[in-house]
Amino acid sequence: MNISAKTWNEYITRLARLNEKAGQLMADYIARHGTADTAALVAYAEALVTKYGEGSAELACQMYDAIAALQRAGVPPAEPATPAGHSEVARMVQATRNSPPQLRQGVSRMVKQAAADTTVRNALRDGAEWAWVPHGDTCPFCLTLASRGWQKASNAVLKGGHAKHIHANCDCEFAIRFDGRTGVAGYDPERYLAQYNAAEGKTAEEKLKSLRRANYAANKDRINGQKRMAYSLRKQNTSEIKAALNHLDDVASKIRTKVQEKAVNGAVKDYTNGNEDAIIIKKLRDAANLPETATIHLEPVPIDVDALTFDDAHINKERHHNVSEKQAKQYIRNAKISVTVWNGQFERYYGADGTAYVDTAKKEIRAAYSSAEYTENLNALIKEMESNGILG
Repeated sequence: MNISAKTWNEYITRLARLNEKAGQLMADYIARHGTADTAALVAYAEALVTKYGEGSAELACQMYDAIAALQRAGVPPAEPATPAGHSEVARMVQATRNSPPQLRQGVSRMVKQAAADTTVRNALRDGAEWAWVPHGDTCPFCLTLASRGWQKASNAVLKGGHAKHIHANCDCEFAIRFDGRTGVAGYDPERYLAQYNAAEGKTAEEKLKSLRRANYAANKDRINGQKRMAYSLRKQNTSEIKAALNHLDDVASKIRTKVQEKAVNGAVKDYTNGNEDAIIIKKLRDAANLPETATIHLEPVPIDVDALTFDDAHINKERHHNVSEKQAKQYIRNAKISVTVWNGQFERYYGADGTAYVDTAKKEIRAAYSSAEYTENLNALIKEMESNGILG
């Protein structure tokens, strides 16, 4: 069984749109405000990486869960990776601020990183296999990685907690599988390996250089054409561009003010001395490794439990959680906190006995599982709830 080319292309196209959008917004900001104000530059870049990185991670979760359900893997729902934090973004900005194209690429890379980290960390958690699947005009480096085929998930691919070979201007992505048989249509590691073996050179470094030379020779005209176009665009200073930038000025100014305040006041906007609830929320967020966009409610959001439908096909037939509708609704009633995620589409209810995810738009219990399936992060969350007297 293969994941169809159509499905895979739709997935990587949606991911690419996110990292390209973030990079374009960074470029627009630089064009209007320049790079002199480092603090504002870091704050704006961090806001983009956080917003679009969380979207990228959520898309990766959706693909991961869909593949797990298709292969009846029986694993817990995928957990999104947290996008690069303030210190990482700041280091990237400091290293690239004198080169706007590199700064733009740095933002795009960090957004793309969130999806790769999500796939990698969940695959490590669940013992899945992965492969690096090339797409489009694949660079020699990615082609070399793709030639390795399907491999058991391991920490060897991580560096500093991140998937270590992610770069901008690249649509290659990790694919995962649980059954040892499923593939991605068009992925041909034997062909990639043959290309690698045929390259000149005795060492891996020599072969990689040879592949790069061959790649440039084959695409020289197109690459030079892109460079000429980029140069032409940089030279343009038309009234149309000015009008577009002026149109964005008010929005950009408001965002800049907001993120500057965030940078000054700290990464956690509601964390202040003497605010007990904010302190508890910060502890819960850290324990569960929840993203900043997730809204934690110390009093669960009220909901008409009896009116909720129950997605038995997804919860039990696909995910094998063995939870009844009655149990899932009791998890919601017994929940001690709830967490709003994915722009308000889902409300997650957490308690000592189990967890349920509610699609608030459809009024449907989309996921439910008992505490026996809790991950390390969820166990840490329950422990933190207990230590702060939330469990009663």
